[in-house]
Amino acid sequence: MPSGKSRANTSNSRSAMRAVQEPSVASGSTANALPPADVWNDIACQDRAVQELKGTIINPKRMINSWLFYGPSQSFALALAYASALLSPNAMKGEPTGDKETHSMVSARTHPDLRILTTENVTVPIREIRELVMKAQLEPSLADKTVFIVEDLTRVPRRSLNVLLKPLEEPHAHVVWILCAPSIRGVTPTIRSRLRAIYLNEPSIENLAGYLTERRGIEKSLACEISYASLGNVDDALYLVDNESTRLMRKKALDLVFCNRDLAEAVCSAQTILDLVSKEAESVVQKRDLQLREGFLKNFAFKQGDVIPKQLQHLQPRRDNKQQVSRQVRDALDGIFLSCLSVCRDVLAIKSGATNCLYNPGSRILDKLSSMPPEKILRNVKALEYARDALKSNVMLLLLLESILVQMVEM
Repeated sequence: MPSGKSRANTSNSRSAMRAVQEPSVASGSTANALPPADVWNDIACQDRAVQELKGTIINPKRMINSWLFYGPSQSFALALAYASALLSPNAMKGEPTGDKETHSMVSARTHPDLRILTTENVTVPIREIRELVMKAQLEPSLADKTVFIVEDLTRVPRRSLNVLLKPLEEPHAHVVWILCAPSIRGVTPTIRSRLRAIYLNEPSIENLAGYLTERRGIEKSLACEISYASLGNVDDALYLVDNESTRLMRKKALDLVFCNRDLAEAVCSAQTILDLVSKEAESVVQKRDLQLREGFLKNFAFKQGDVIPKQLQHLQPRRDNKQQVSRQVRDALDGIFLSCLSVCRDVLAIKSGATNCLYNPGSRILDKLSSMPPEKILRNVKALEYARDALKSNVMLLLLLESILVQMVEM
C-alpha cells in the first residue's frame, strides 16, 4: 500500500495534469475523445509485432502485463510507441492509434504514468531497479495504466534481475512492464519465462531504403547510402538521417583505421579518432538535452525562464551530461568498429567473387585492401570483435584504440 506521502504526491501530480488538459475540455472535447495520432509511424517493417500489440488494446482480453521486446534495433522505439497507445484515453475505447497530446508527452518523457529505466553507465545500479519496483506500487495519475520501460536489459546485472522476478510474474493490473534487449541470448531463462517475447527482425537494405524514402522523405540516393552505412539497423539509420556530422565523422574514422602504414601513424590515428568521436558526442548530447527541455516546456505550456511548480519538478529531464557523453562515445566507437567489420566482410566477399552483396559499394577502402591476404583480414576481424566486447567494460578508450590499430598494422 502506498504511504500517505505517496498518495499526496500522486494527487498533486493528477491535479497538475488536469490543469494542463483543461483547455481541451473547455473547447468541447473530453479526455476520452482526443484527436488520434498514429503513434506507430516510426516503426519500420515490423507489421507483425505492431498488429499483435494493437490487438491487446482492441481486445483487452488479450492484454499481457509483462513484455520482452528484443532485436538488433527498434525495441525501445516500439516500447515508446506501445506506451503512447496504452496511455492514451483512446485506448479505453479500444482505439490503438493513440493521440497527439499523449504521444507528445511520452516522446518528451514527461508523462506522469511513464517510467523509463535508462543509464549512461556500463551497468544499471541495483538501487535504481529497487526504486522502479517501489514506484510500481503507486496508482496511475492520468491514465488507467502505468508503463515501466527498461531500455536495455543486458545492462542490468544478474543479481539485480532477482529484484524484478516477482513484479514481472505477478504484476499489478494497472502496471505494464516492457523490457528491451538487443538479443534474447543476454536474457536469463528465469526472466524470459515470465515475459511475452516479441522478436523484431532487421529489414533488408532495400526495405529500409524504401522506408526512409516514403516515410521520411529522404532522397533515394541518400536513403540507400544511409541504409548501407547503418548495415540495415533502423535505429542507426534514423540517427544518421538526423545527424549528417556523424556520417562524415564515421567516414573519416574508417579512413583513419585502415590507412596506417606504421606504428607511429597508428598511435596518432587512435588519438585523432577519439577526438573526433568525443567532439561529436558532446554536440549530440547537447542537442538531445535541448530537445528534451523544449519538449517539457511545450507540454506544460511553460516558457523559457518560467518557475516550474514543485509538483512538476520531478518530471524535468535531468541527466548527467558527463555520463551521457561517455556512453555516446562508446556507442559511436562501437558503430565505427561495426563499420570496419563490414569493410572486412566486403573484402572477403570480393575475393570470393560475390560482388553483388556489398555493404560498402564503391568505397575507396575496398581498393586499398584488395591485395590484403584473407588470413590477415580474418585476424583484423578477430581484433575488431575483441574491441567491441571490450567496450562493454570500463576499459580506457584511448588504450583500446591504440591496441587495435597497432595490431592491424603489425598483422
